[in-house]
Amino acid sequence: MILCTASLLALILSPLPAEAQLGRLKNMVAGVEKGEMYGEDVTDEGSPIVFVVDLTPVVELPQGAVDNLKQMVAQQGEAYVRQKLAEEGADWALRAAGPAGMAVREVMRRRNDRPERARNHVRAAIEGLEDDQRFGLVTFEGGPSAWRSPAPDATEANREEAREFVGGLQKVEGDGFLQSALMAAAGLAVDPAMYGAGGGGAGMPPAGVDPTSAALAAQAGMQGAIPAAGVSGTITGPTVSAENLLRAIELAFELEPEAIVVVLGAAPSEDTVGLLARVEELAAGREVTIHAAVFGENQSGGVLRELAEANDGELLTDEEENEEEDEED
Repeated sequence: MILCTASLLALILSPLPAEAQLGRLKNMVAGVEKGEMYGEDVTDEGSPIVFVVDLTPVVELPQGAVDNLKQMVAQQGEAYVRQKLAEEGADWALRAAGPAGMAVREVMRRRNDRPERARNHVRAAIEGLEDDQRFGLVTFEGGPSAWRSPAPDATEANREEAREFVGGLQKVEGDGFLQSALMAAAGLAVDPAMYGAGGGGAGMPPAGVDPTSAALAAQAGMQGAIPAAGVSGTITGPTVSAENLLRAIELAFELEPEAIVVVLGAAPSEDTVGLLARVEELAAGREVTIHAAVFGENQSGGVLRELAEANDGELLTDEEENEEEDEED
């Protein structure tokens, strides 16, 4: 059968599968489609678009690991455990906690991957912006603060600077929080210098944490959350405090956005500071879309879900990636 000229020309001009795949790869950053945040194209929401970002890993230690850590302290002594933690870090404590600790070690590895995926989503979203689109960043290191003000244009140079800035956010602090969580689980007083800068409120210390240490941390102006002990004895955290979250959103509004994307591992479960009412006040007479991306273990969203729903946005999660992890288990 002889193809007509038009059909032959269409075949010649249509991209081959390999070429199409190469084009798709060029439009990705670390496996994430440029301009997207967990499947949502956020780059067409207006200008400027402001990203409110906290990448502190969310830590959850089950009861079995908590019991093993306490037993290790009883057998080895507090001084020994502190020294080994200082020298070898959190990974040593998870190994030393026995079978339960080793199981937690793999879980923690996966949970620490989630902030990295969130980091890649933020960087990919920034890379997908048009040169003339303005954008901003608000982060929680040392307290809520804006990266640059006023919001700059998304030129290639500015996008590169922002990607590098996001690439360095809260890597050290996340490990510090894990170490303090392990110390709290073991029943040891937590050194304030180990708290992360991830934007959580100081709150009340969990069982086993010296209140004096908590007070010193507050006096030093540390922003990291003290690990919280759940009813079952598990150690969980951190969540960004409601006060810091509200302040960060206020800073985002100062950049006069048409869209805000909040990216957090965990957020307050309830609106304890009138955040929703304050955002409604800030948005009065303006059209501002607010999306919320939650990358932690519990992705219900808390007050972030209400915030997104009240401002024509979506609650974005990595549920598909979580399903893949469950299948691996």
